[in-house]
Amino acid sequence: MAYLQSIAGQHTLTGQHHFPNTHDASTRDASRVYAKVPAIFGQDFGFAAPADTNLPLASVQGRLTDAQWHDLITPGTPWYQHWCAQIFEI
Repeated sequence: MAYLQSIAGQHTLTGQHHFPNTHDASTRDASRVYAKVPAIFGQDFGFAAPADTNLPLASVQGRLTDAQWHDLITPGTPWYQHWCAQIFEI
């Protein structure tokens, strides 16, 4: 945070958004085009493996209710177990 405050009003940081399963493709493209690497890397969390049809987890455009999010991050729940079982495919 100190660094951001120190450059406030003097410099601009850029960022690059990535979709799940694209790794750093957009950052590499931006670096090639602009000859500079974006300072901020952003990516959708991605909840599901490519072949998973368990919506809303299968789409970054899906919606999770507060209760579903809670179940997703709570060890022992079915959603947590399902997500953990495929985490290395995401």
